[in-house]
Amino acid sequence: MPLLILTMLRAGWALRRDSQFTSLALLAVIAIISGTGFYSIVEGLRIVDALYLSVATLTTVGYGDLAPKTDAGKLFTVVYMLVGVGILLAFVTTLAAKMSQTPALHPLKHQSAPPRGVEPCGERPPGGDALVHEVPSEPYPRR
Repeated sequence: MPLLILTMLRAGWALRRDSQFTSLALLAVIAIISGTGFYSIVEGLRIVDALYLSVATLTTVGYGDLAPKTDAGKLFTVVYMLVGVGILLAFVTTLAAKMSQTPALHPLKHQSAPPRGVEPCGERPPGGDALVHEVPSEPYPRR
């Protein structure tokens, strides 16, 4: 679990300059804050309960323990789900795509690629470099 969180944080940090990602992140935060405010004011929920209902609605979890009781709350929730789920899904998809490309830990810095034209073969002997062989410049000899 800690590696997953670390990978998510590294992916988010790598995406911080991506305008599409920052726009999606801002929209997701605005959606959660607006839902929390609406449910708190219109439905009379405490802030924590309103935040819980907003996040549960946007993530399509819907435990059923909290639900809007007023007609205005129900109509808002319909629009909130249709718009908010798309925003949150786009945000999570972008983050997940970057996470799949981001290693959890930095690669070891002392490893270097073999010189051009040299491919590793076999295992690295103790205390030595990898066994290598030269790659011919032409794959097949000319006849």
